Amino acid sequence: MLKTIAFDLGGVLFSEAKSYMLEKMGRYGFDRKKVLDILTSKESLDLRKGLMSDEKFWAWAKTNLPENYDTGTISREWQEEYELDEEYLRICS
Repeated sequence: MLKTIAFDLGGVLFSEAKSYMLEKMGRYGFDRKKVLDILTSKESLDLRKGLMSDEKFWAWAKTNLPENYDTGTISREWQEEYELDEEYLRICS
């Protein structure tokens, strides 16, 4: 009996946005390591599991990043880097 279906969307059906986004962080004067620490934190995993809202996560991130880091910019860049792999979708359809 099938009880669970799991989907690995990041890096499979969609591009692995985090690594592309981290490349851009230097343009804003943000330390890539500090941003990566936020995006690989326990809280980030909770966000992706649906255990934490976007608002709560980014409020938490703001308190854990230097004052001059704009979490709106980080969030936008992270989301904008996801691209659907049309060929993979075609193969799986």
